[in-house]
Amino acid sequence: MLLIVNVMVSLMPKFLTLISPVLFTLTAGNIPEQNRDVPSEDPCLLVINEMMIDPTPLVGLPDFEWIELLNFSNCTVNLAGWKLEVGTSQRILPEAVLLPGELVVLCSSAAAPQLAKWGRVVALGSFPALRNSGNRVTLYSPLGTAVDVVSYSDAWYKESKKREGGWSLERIDPARSCGQSANWSASVDPKGGTPGAVNSVFAANIDHTKPEIIWGGALSVSTAGVDFSEPMDTVRLQNRSNYRLSDGWDVPATVEVAGENKVMLSWNRPFEINKSYTLVIENQTDACGNQLGTVPVTVQWITLAPGDVVINEVLFNPWPGGADFVEIYNRSDKRIDSRLLVLASRDAEMKLKQPVSLSPAQAIVLPGSYLAVTIDTSAVFSFYTTLCRSGIRQLPALPSYPNERGQVVLLTDSLKVLDEFSYSEKMHHPLLYDVKGVSLERINPDTPAGQPGNWQSAASVAGYATPGCLNSQFSNEPVRATRVMVEPAVISPDSDGYNDELNIRYETKTSGWVANAWIFDASGRTVCRLLKNELMQTSGLISWKGEDETGKRLDAGIYVLLIELFDMNGNIERHKKAITLTVRYE
Repeated sequence: MLLIVNVMVSLMPKFLTLISPVLFTLTAGNIPEQNRDVPSEDPCLLVINEMMIDPTPLVGLPDFEWIELLNFSNCTVNLAGWKLEVGTSQRILPEAVLLPGELVVLCSSAAAPQLAKWGRVVALGSFPALRNSGNRVTLYSPLGTAVDVVSYSDAWYKESKKREGGWSLERIDPARSCGQSANWSASVDPKGGTPGAVNSVFAANIDHTKPEIIWGGALSVSTAGVDFSEPMDTVRLQNRSNYRLSDGWDVPATVEVAGENKVMLSWNRPFEINKSYTLVIENQTDACGNQLGTVPVTVQWITLAPGDVVINEVLFNPWPGGADFVEIYNRSDKRIDSRLLVLASRDAEMKLKQPVSLSPAQAIVLPGSYLAVTIDTSAVFSFYTTLCRSGIRQLPALPSYPNERGQVVLLTDSLKVLDEFSYSEKMHHPLLYDVKGVSLERINPDTPAGQPGNWQSAASVAGYATPGCLNSQFSNEPVRATRVMVEPAVISPDSDGYNDELNIRYETKTSGWVANAWIFDASGRTVCRLLKNELMQTSGLISWKGEDETGKRLDAGIYVLLIELFDMNGNIERHKKAITLTVRYE
């Protein structure tokens, strides 16, 4: 039977009038297109619409727990014979008639007089306790059908302050019961909740978002795991035939659903070490019926050897308000799961201390790629412009890395040392006036971390750090001579998209070179200073838009670029390039 409730109809109760012009289409059975996953034999649908789980500290409502029900149908419903179950506690509801669209608050007898000022109440002899951290609440019809089930969590508040108490949890869209964490939120009403009234967060909230696989890989020598981006259909997750592993392994021997968005698959024989298998996942949907599609996942059980992954960049003395970070680089041909890695430091006796797993980073470090970890990604993004944000992940904690000197140790999850870097503030470039906020970069990841001269301050022209990206001081083979190249030789900075700026490309023999750069006019006068004692990258790009230092466009004519470079060994190089600037002024 198809029941259509048009909330524009004036004869509907106040609630349905208030939520117009939304049109809800209900059926007596399961309605995946409406995001309802609780089947019912009853055409009359009641939903759990709001819950006051932790009333203290008080915000504006009485100090009592309660649950609000909504008659979300065009039937008149008598609560007599309905049953409320909280955890293992059950209460039979008393007689009370609910008109279509009507709300009622279930509470204790003691709470009823005080809550009645906000709306209609139905008092229970004793109200079942609602655990703050989470519980399962089920509403049964007189036929014994579980008409609505809500397994709530304190994470649903989405705000740490409201999680402390005084605020109710409100259902966003009463037409939706699947993917519940995305359909409940803390009330935004100033008094902390809306008992007996339309929810303050009420809105249409149909889930059309397809699920994604956010992680997949080997968990042990014969077990693989898959994490999904949202709650999934657990019946489909449990079906072994929905998984196939390559190389003749086929379906897993066992499937274990470890929560709504995680599954673990086991086979009766071990994976070959360091061999890549392809796991094909199909016929999966999220809890609201959105299709995942057929997705391949690489499964590889690896063993790590020293040097497979190395420490590549360290920021140990951040700006005020910033955060330390450590960057690692995968030198191997293996897909390295961050779950296999641990960072640590050493104490005065050189014993390992403060080991921290990189598992929360939830990253796969591919061959030739980087991963930077920090306790606060926003504190890194605030100070460093990087195009590699996806390569920067947040951890709950990092080992302590003092500003003056310390040890960065990279280990496997079995605490086998993969790489180690003993750093000192004195390793920074001697011409840097202040090293705060400047990272130390490894010049060549194929050269031992402890080799003298293999670390250098990140270039100032690169922003003093390059987390998640190729190091500004990277060099894996010597450059025979410093090179400076300009293109084009003629520029016309008139914003027409053609030769609007001069690109100055350079390569230095080694890291640690400092540069000054000027633009002179044909009379030898300085019209712009591009660089002033800047610590350079081993290779990079500088741009000039034909302007003086105030941003004013220069007149057409011949100009000369002079770049002077020097290092700490007393080497000085000067490079001159002629430039023609053509500009048409109106």
